[in-house]
Formats: sequence, structure tokens, C-alpha cells
Amino acid sequence: ATDDGVNFLSASYLGSPVTSTVLTFNALGQVTHPYAVDNTGTPLVINAPVGYGEGDQLIVMQLPFGSFTGAQPPAGITVNLNTSNLADANVGLGIEARGGFQYGNDPLNNPATDPSIVDPTNATGTITPQLFRLTKTYIGPEDETSTGPNFPRQYRIDVDVATGQTISSLNLTDLLPTSMQFVSLDSVTPGGAVSVSTPSTTVPGGTLTRQIPSVTGTASTQDASMVFTFYIPRIDSGSAVIINATSGDDATAPNNASTSGTWTPLDPRDGAGIAVALNPAGAEHTLTPKSIATQKSVAIVNDTGAVGATPGDTLEYTVQVQISDYFAFQNLILTDTFSDGQRLDGSFTPTYTFTEHGTTSAVANFNAANYTVVLNADNNPLTPATDGSTTVTFNLSNEMVTRGFDAKLLGGGIPNGGTGAGPLPNNPALPFGATTATIKFRTVIQDKFSDTYPSGDADVNARDVLTNNVTVNGALLQVNDVTTPTGQVEADTSAASVVIVNTTVVKSIYAVNGAAPVIGANGKVLISPGDSVTYRLTFTVPTGDVENLRLTDYLPLPVFDATTITGFQDIISAAAPPAGFAKFGPSEALRPVHGSAPTISTDAVQNTVTFDYGTTNDPTNTPRTVDFLFTVTASSEPFADGLFLTNQVRVSENNTQQPATTIISDAIIQVQLQQPSVLGIQKGVVGYEATGLTLGGIAFSAPSGGSSFTGTVSNAAQATAIGGSNLLGLVDAGDEVRYAIVLQNTGSNDAFDVAI
Repeated sequence: ATDDGVNFLSASYLGSPVTSTVLTFNALGQVTHPYAVDNTGTPLVINAPVGYGEGDQLIVMQLPFGSFTGAQPPAGITVNLNTSNLADANVGLGIEARGGFQYGNDPLNNPATDPSIVDPTNATGTITPQLFRLTKTYIGPEDETSTGPNFPRQYRIDVDVATGQTISSLNLTDLLPTSMQFVSLDSVTPGGAVSVSTPSTTVPGGTLTRQIPSVTGTASTQDASMVFTFYIPRIDSGSAVIINATSGDDATAPNNASTSGTWTPLDPRDGAGIAVALNPAGAEHTLTPKSIATQKSVAIVNDTGAVGATPGDTLEYTVQVQISDYFAFQNLILTDTFSDGQRLDGSFTPTYTFTEHGTTSAVANFNAANYTVVLNADNNPLTPATDGSTTVTFNLSNEMVTRGFDAKLLGGGIPNGGTGAGPLPNNPALPFGATTATIKFRTVIQDKFSDTYPSGDADVNARDVLTNNVTVNGALLQVNDVTTPTGQVEADTSAASVVIVNTTVVKSIYAVNGAAPVIGANGKVLISPGDSVTYRLTFTVPTGDVENLRLTDYLPLPVFDATTITGFQDIISAAAPPAGFAKFGPSEALRPVHGSAPTISTDAVQNTVTFDYGTTNDPTNTPRTVDFLFTVTASSEPFADGLFLTNQVRVSENNTQQPATTIISDAIIQVQLQQPSVLGIQKGVVGYEATGLTLGGIAFSAPSGGSSFTGTVSNAAQATAIGGSNLLGLVDAGDEVRYAIVLQNTGSNDAFDVAI
């Protein structure tokens, strides 16, 4: 009696709305199709698929293509649906789809010989409504942490309740592992939460639960949240050491979260007071406790070209190191390797600062003797031993000695000299704060790769990825006597990368008959048979470098014939080219550095025109724009009236690093072809002898007068007034008579084309 499935909202293709008709199946499980007809012209009756019936929706989307060729890129239609707030939780709702062609195999409305084509099979899918979702977020670095209370971390547990639904007595629960020490509950939203259980602040592990009286879902993904702070201690709740004191090897700390409550569905048919719970299998997050940890980040500090990473830009890498409160290290070495396509910035000396036992060293340049730079490059892509990377080795311990400190970094729980016979502290208060170190250095993005460029073209291009990997390692010391090594070495790694900014493509209608296009009430450019339409393709190259660039434009049949494009004018100007020609538009900037015009070709079967611009290398890495104009004439071939015709351009190019991968970009523009579907004719007398008549507001001059008439015949009343005017004996033999003929389009265009 009450629908509780999904409802249609909208559909779009590459950002443009798709005309959609919403139909509801009747009691017989049938609807009448708005477009498809049989060979008598009778609209097809669509029967609901098995499992569907009365009340279900059939959405008919009129795709923005008047024609579609075999090699044309697949049209991915985005369909937005809304799930009923009465839907049954966790019960799948079926979705089926199929395609068809309204006018069959040709562009004419001739069902007797060419009825609509409808795919006999459906593609199927399922949407499963969920009442709520649980997510857990680690608020910390790279899913890892150094151990000890000097390194507090946070978790946030979020529950997203379906919009409009209400869950009462909602429990937010986190089951802390035995190796995780609870510190504090930082926040619970919404307010009014009741404490159910709170872990100990001195014994690791335990269960944290807060109950919120009532939560109603909103558009937010965080309808209820809980944030708490913890750290990883030295020993777990069973007094077992979490990280081996001799090896310093990493540990794991899996963490589980869950939620539960009571739900009364909005749909009274579903009952009330239903117990609901989410407790996904396995850990929602696994933390890696470490004796030594490092993280790397990167930022652009000198953006020289297009916004974002491009050749010539300076990158600053920041490496941070943390020493566990329970460990001590010496012989600390940080090894950083960054990829081909960047070189160390010689104008910037790497810097180093560290904090230990409450003392923070000044941020100062590395002494040249304490770091080495090795360039693994010989400018030969065929030499496997070199890849164009650079390895920088920073001797952190030596740098500390150079500055007057010792070569060790001791954790916040380790006194100078070590703990002696006393126990290593496990809980606050520790004698000292956190021990950390920070290293910074810079690289400059190069114009070309020196050794690694699989495509065969060395230029650094859009979407190429520049990587950086770092490893820090140190020799562990006995914590009771920090002058004695354990004989073990522990290391940690991190990485960062930047991606060269992407290219973009835009398609537009530049002119119709050499003038600005006319926009219809629906926002589409209006064209008529015989019009010369100039399309514009613009493609932005942020680095000035591009490989194997091809722009293929798919023209809609039979309105435009791609093979009529027969020539390319190698000039840059704002003037539209004549019909049958292409040229550069006013923003063209790649031509000067490329050195020649693109190769142009057409395909009669696929009705495409292709501009092959090949590979361009700009040593200045100036952002440049490709700007093509081409003009085609709308044919007078018969074609169904009022259809939106989509013209699509597909741009293909390659990356330097992935030559086998072709990068695709698409853009569309739509026009509406105005075709008369019913042509009427009106004829009447508009003047005789020295008399000119005024009919329907249009003043006609006498037959011997100058201009025939002024004004425009623009509505049915004027046409009728002219057509109803006759002589009725008002003239004699030899009198001059002036007639008007109006050719009237009474189709969807609803305009009057010609008055004679």
C-alpha cells in the first residue's frame, strides 16, 4: 500500500542534464513507453520485469545523442536515486537497465520500415539500504606511533545514521587492546551522553562505552562521534613487554569499535523497538607501535609555473623522527632517495633540529661533512644500474657531535647514562618529554628525466609521479646502561610523492554562420539546416610538454558530415574558418614551440575528425593552450525534430612513466536542430492600386510603393490575418494588386520562416 523502495532524482552525462521521464507501473505491471514504437507507430507497452510490478518506476532517459557509432566512447550516465525513508534495512532493492534507439537504424520517424530498437535483455544491480554506518579514524601519523606517554594519539568513532531515522540509546563502544593505555575521553556528540564503562587510566586495555539518549540522522556523516586519547605503554595488561627491549622490533595493536541501539522505523509496518547493532568482523584499525618512527611530507615552496607541481618548482621535504620513551639509539643514519625528474636544490642547505630531555637544538644547516649526495644517473635510459634517482645520506649522530652534543638520542623515559638498576618507568610521570628530530631539504623539479623515461620521451609531463622514500635506522642501546649497545639495529621507513598537474579539455560552439550563436530557452545553441557551425576545442598543457596528443571529435550523424573537413589553415586568429576547414583559435600557444600544424584526418564510418598534434617539448615549461576551430555545415537531410545533438571530443595522450597507458579526457557540447515538422502556407491581398493594408499589425505599402512592408511576421494571428485578406470586388481590370505569401512552421520550433 505504501512504496518503500528507491525513487529517481536526476540523471546527467559529463555534467549535462539528461532529459528523463518518470513512469509508474500500473496494476497490470505495465507502462506506455514515451519514445519507443512498433512498426505501426503505436507506442510500446513495457511489462515490468520479473520481481517488479505495480508502483515501481520506469525511468526513460533520452540520451543527448542523435546518433551513436560503434567506436564512439561509451556514454556513462550518472543516475541519482533516493532511498525511501520507509525502506527495509539490509534488504536489497533491484535496479535494472537497458538501452534502445527511438528511431531505429536511421534518423527518420518511419516506424513502418524502421521501428524502434529495444535491447531485449536487462543489466541488473542491487541497492541495499543501511540504517547506520560505523567508521573509525586514527588521528595520528601513518598508522604508527612511537611508544610511551610522550606520544599520545587519538581515535575518533563516527556513526552515520540514515537521514531522518532515529536510534535511541545509541552506544558508542571501543574495545581497547591489552597493549593500549586509555588516557581520556575528549568529546562525545551530540551532548547528553551517559557513561556505561570507562577503561582504567593505569592498566592498559578495557572497554570505553558512552550511550547517547537519541540520535537522528542528518546529511552529515558524523551524526554521533566519540574521541578519546591513548598511548602505547611499555608493558601490556598482562605485564608482557610490548616491544622487545633488545631488538626494538615493531608490534601491532588491533583496535575494535562497535555501536548498538534501539530503532523504531518510520514505517509502522516494520514494528517498533528493534534492537540494532554494528560490530564488523576484525579490527577497524591496526596501529603499529614502534621503537623508532619516521614520517615524511612534501610541499611546494616555489611555484613557478601553473598552479601545482610543474617543472621548475621547488619542493621541500620534511622528515620527522620520534624515539620511543623506552628506547635509546646511537649511530643514527637517515637515508633518503628521491626519484628521477628532480634534483637536490643546491641553493638550500639541508637543516636539522632535535629535541631530547627538554633541550631543543637550534634549526641549523647540516655540516657538509655529515651528509653525502649520490646521483644515480648517467643520462642513459638503457643502463639498468642507474635510474636517475638521488640518494642523500644524513649522519644524524655525527651532526649532533659536530654541534657539541653526544651521538645518542635517548627516549623520554631514559635518564642520562641509563636507568641503572632501577625499573624502566611505564606510566607518567616520565622524567623527560618526547625525543624527536626534524630534517628538511629541497629538490627542484626538472624539465626532463635523465635516465628513467619508458615512453622514450624524456620530458616531465602531466600526471608523472615524482617519489621520495626515506629510511631512518639506529643502533639500540641498553636502557640501563646507554653506553652498551644491544647489538641490534632497528629502522623505519616513510614516503611522499608529488604528481605533475593534470591537463584539461573544454569544448564549445564558437560561432554559427560566423556570428555569435543563438541560445534557445533551454540553454542550448539553436541551429538550422544549412547553418555553418564552428566548434572550438581548447586543451590546456600546464607544463608545455605533451606526448602523443590526439583530439578526436565525434560529430552527430546525419546533421554533420566529418568528411567535409578537408583542410587546415595554419594561422592563429579569432576569425571563424569557412565551412570545411579547421584552423588555430586565438588562444593557440603550442604551435610556436611545436613547430608545425597538426595532422588532420577524418573517418566516414565513425564520423570523426581527428587532430594529431604528436609530441611537444617546451624547454621553458610555460603553460600553453591548444586552441582549434573547425566549421561544419548542418545538412538538410531529413531528421526528427527537436532532438538534442551532442558533439563529443575525446583527448588522448601518454605519460612519460607509463607509455602503455593512454590518458583519456572527454568534453561535450549540445545543440538543438530546428526542423519544421508541419509546413503551412497562407496567402492574401495586402494592397491594391494606391492602397496599402495593415493586417495583423504589419503595415504593407501600396503595389507601387517602395519597401513592401516593415516589421516581422512572428505569430499565428498575423499569419491568419494575412491569409484571410481577399479582394471581394474592390478592383477593376488593369488594377495592380500586391499579395503576401507566408510559409509557416507549425512544428516544435513554432516560428514563421518566410514572408514574400
